[in-house]
Amino acid sequence: MAVEAAISLQLNAFLVHTMADGRLLRQMIAQQFQGIGGIRPSVFVVNFDLPQHVIPPASQPPPAIPTIYRVLRCADRKVAAPILNNLVDQAHIEKLALGGSGEACKSAAWQAQNVSACYAPDGSKYYRRGSTNTSIPPPHWLRCARLGVSAAQQTSELEREVQRAQQELAQLELQFQQAQADVAAANAAEVEARRGVAAVKRKRWETQTVLTQLTQQPPPEVLAATQGGGDNDTHAEIWQAAQACIDLEQQLREKQGAAEEAGAAARQAVDALREKRDAMTRLNEENEAFVSSYHQEVEQLQAVAARLAEAREAGEAARARRAQLQQLAAQQAQELAQVEEGAAALCSREAADEARRAVEERLRGKRDMGEEEVASLLTPELLRKKVALLERKIAEHERAAGGSLAELQDAFAASSARMGRDGRRFREAISTYQVVDDALKLRTKKLSELDHRLEDLVNAKFRQYMWKKGHSGMIKLDRKAQSLQLKVQIGCKGSKEGGAVKDLKQASLQLLVLSGGERSYTTVAFTLALGGHTEMPFRAMDEFDVFMDAINRRVAMQNLFCFAKEYAELQFIFLTPQDISAVDDARQACQQQGHELPAGFVRVISMRPPRANATRVQ
Repeated sequence: MAVEAAISLQLNAFLVHTMADGRLLRQMIAQQFQGIGGIRPSVFVVNFDLPQHVIPPASQPPPAIPTIYRVLRCADRKVAAPILNNLVDQAHIEKLALGGSGEACKSAAWQAQNVSACYAPDGSKYYRRGSTNTSIPPPHWLRCARLGVSAAQQTSELEREVQRAQQELAQLELQFQQAQADVAAANAAEVEARRGVAAVKRKRWETQTVLTQLTQQPPPEVLAATQGGGDNDTHAEIWQAAQACIDLEQQLREKQGAAEEAGAAARQAVDALREKRDAMTRLNEENEAFVSSYHQEVEQLQAVAARLAEAREAGEAARARRAQLQQLAAQQAQELAQVEEGAAALCSREAADEARRAVEERLRGKRDMGEEEVASLLTPELLRKKVALLERKIAEHERAAGGSLAELQDAFAASSARMGRDGRRFREAISTYQVVDDALKLRTKKLSELDHRLEDLVNAKFRQYMWKKGHSGMIKLDRKAQSLQLKVQIGCKGSKEGGAVKDLKQASLQLLVLSGGERSYTTVAFTLALGGHTEMPFRAMDEFDVFMDAINRRVAMQNLFCFAKEYAELQFIFLTPQDISAVDDARQACQQQGHELPAGFVRVISMRPPRANATRVQ
């Protein structure tokens, strides 16, 4: 009932694929449905080829709240998409929630997001507009649900609805008769009230006349008694008569008020009677329209049922005729297949026609024969002899080929299958090779990028170590020639170039050009720059400071100590024939630059002299 109350108008609509179908259907509706009940079915033109709308979850209510879009299903999948799309476009069923109770509907409609309205099981509607929460009771026309109900069930339900309407009409007629009786009684009461009012008015007029006469022109005896002074008894009687007149006037006023109230009541009764007459008139008109519409609907339903029965009978006849035709077609197809199979055993139809035309042309060309002579030569006996000769030739060719045509075809099919399998394996191998080749190219590319990055890092480290001595330099790696060059510029610290080697032609291109100490220091700088990117756990340098002076030895030793402290997990071994004073100088220089060396970080081992009478160098 909730779904019926929400989309009842859309359930009365028709969906068509083209504008021409829409115009035709509207014309038929205008002819058949001439304003029945004041409502005509709507016609929507939709594209039946479009897929079903995809509603994003963010545009729907929370998953815990059921909606018509989530619960509604169409049995026919061919028209499910256009039907649901039209309901989404016209009724916005993705935002129409369903609640099991009034409280659930209030919570969903007034608090949840993306909910335009919520319908209760009885058809009540709950919705929110701005800051106003509203609920609407079920519509008066909501009596039964049409979804999930067949045409026969709908027809029976409409028949029951007609019976209920007839019962309601009978009750309304009884009420109308009772109202008519009430109107007659009210008319009689009005007549009596009018009579009473007229009598009261007449009595009032008479009393008013008497009072006026008494007050304005008293009787002579009363006047004489008043003027003469009379006795007390006469005076008392006069006052009693005056008091009686006053009481009579008071009663007259009370009766006048009662008459006015009776007139007002009569007028109210007349107004109520007129309202009842108008209401009964309207009710009678509505009942007549209701009965007329239901009669028309019943007639249309009967007509639809009759057409449906005729369509079913025609469908049954068509299906029976179709079954007969299918059986006959199957028999004829079987006979034709047998005939074609027998003919194909000899030759194809095209080949037979071509061979016959070739033989006829050859006979006419060689002997200049007519049609009759050619036909006499192509007799069945002659053709059988030729067929026997051809069969002998075919047998000879099959023996020469090593088998019959069927055997050769089987061998060819086996070879084709084997080639297909080999082709699939070859394609799989090609695909695997392509994947491996792509992976190799990618890794080669990554390796090249890593190689260039490593070259940049080693170059930066090399320039850093050279800059500590006031020099500048760079590493030039030629991968094609597989050669490495160290390019050094001596004493460039403080220059405008900032220590960078910009003009390599002006720099020292060969280490042989440098002095022994500069060459040794350059070698140590290159070794340290390269050593930061190798994974050997042991590092050893032999006589690296032989050609160095004291300053180069101290700077080189300082660089070695800093490098060893940075890579504390490695073991470094330095061999030198020089004295170890440079070790203390380098340690002090490291401390001055903030590189504190822990105790025992540098261990000095002095070698024994090679000869017994030699002195040990400290």
